[in-house]
Amino acid sequence: MAIAPRVCVFRPARRWRGEWKTAYRAPMQSEFEVPDKLTLACTLHAVIERLKNSRLAVELFGKEFVEGYIASKTLEMSSYFDEITPWERRVLAVQA
Repeated sequence: MAIAPRVCVFRPARRWRGEWKTAYRAPMQSEFEVPDKLTLACTLHAVIERLKNSRLAVELFGKEFVEGYIASKTLEMSSYFDEITPWERRVLAVQA
């Protein structure tokens, strides 16, 4: 479960003692848990897994589109992990 961030809600600016000030309400100090269904996935792998299980995505976009999108993102993720960055070549090659 994720903890929702605290948010300041700003009210319109008002005149106070000859100066324009922006009054705001203090954020809520309590914590609450957000259901897993409403949280955003943090990694591409988690997004792909969630999309594979999403009936709503298949209903909205069609089965062919969702399968193609999953395939392209899986290929993108695997090619990303196969890439050796210049930093890895420079730093890790010295250690070998």
